[in-house]
Amino acid sequence: MNSESFDGVYCCYALEHISWRKVKGFVGEVHRILRPGGLAIFITANLLEQARILVEKETWAEGDICMIFGDQDYPENSHYNGFSPKYAKDFFSEQGFYSTRVIAHPATITDMIIEARKSKAKVRVG
Repeated sequence: MNSESFDGVYCCYALEHISWRKVKGFVGEVHRILRPGGLAIFITANLLEQARILVEKETWAEGDICMIFGDQDYPENSHYNGFSPKYAKDFFSEQGFYSTRVIAHPATITDMIIEARKSKAKVRVG
């Protein structure tokens, strides 16, 4: 895939299924293929909110465990990394995105929307 080929990238509930060892490369690749000013949108789990819910519970049900680790009914359905809103902002900044906004998912507090924008091309004068 050519560099700077896309105006936008949309990724829904996939980021958490990429190994924490490989997610940096994946997000770096998204940055590479975006045109200057392009927008990447990721919907993913909010691990901080998930952890808060578990800390507040006396006992955990099976669904609570799935929230953190995925259903694990087949290997690809396991969670291999997680983000908090602050960590997401820092992480995407480290990958070269100049503006990252994290929004609470409107349907569930345990998920979030990450909007990361690639900086616009620098204009040379003279």
